[in-house]
Amino acid sequence: MSPRPMPACRPVGGRDPTPWTRLASTVWIDDPWLTVRTDRARTASGAVVDPFHVARFPDWAAVVGVTAEDRLLMVRVYRHPVESVLLEFPAGGIDAGETPEAAARRELREETGFAAGALIALPPMHPSTGRASGTAWPFLAVDVRPEGPPDLEESEDLEIVTCDLVEVLDWYAHAPTPVAGVHFAMLSCAAIRILADRGKRLEALRTRLAAYFANGGATG
Repeated sequence: MSPRPMPACRPVGGRDPTPWTRLASTVWIDDPWLTVRTDRARTASGAVVDPFHVARFPDWAAVVGVTAEDRLLMVRVYRHPVESVLLEFPAGGIDAGETPEAAARRELREETGFAAGALIALPPMHPSTGRASGTAWPFLAVDVRPEGPPDLEESEDLEIVTCDLVEVLDWYAHAPTPVAGVHFAMLSCAAIRILADRGKRLEALRTRLAAYFANGGATG
């Protein structure tokens, strides 16, 4: 299936964006976890931008897992860059030579001890576009099941939890404190897929999601 074109939008100002020309580049950090470079670049209008710092993070995969009881499989994980415990989906880096789907299955198993059957690809995402590159590859998995103990790295501090899908969607949408935004985007895409599904398996979730949105995005 060919990718869908970008929606036809009506210009109301500005100018047509055009890629910049990179005139020079210096790499300061070249690590498996992070690459940082400084560019000297020229815009289409001729303006020279110097310096422009770019961070490159490895691509990673995530699984929006739904259990047989129609609950989300998630993790509460400490994120040191923001010094906060966040509610996220199981996720991790894609190894060299590994496909996003294979990485999603591996990370799900390692972080939670759960396994997935069929994976439904959700839209790949750029988590931070202003100063960083790297792609997140999310998948929706229905009927994830426990298969054994998790295999966590020594530095991984996380709690495996199951949550009500509609409650999490509502909490993400109204949280008073910062949330893991790309995980909210993943859940939103998964909700759209579930609403569009016409199979019997997801009928109960589809009905609850439809009622939630019909109620103006409120659980009460």
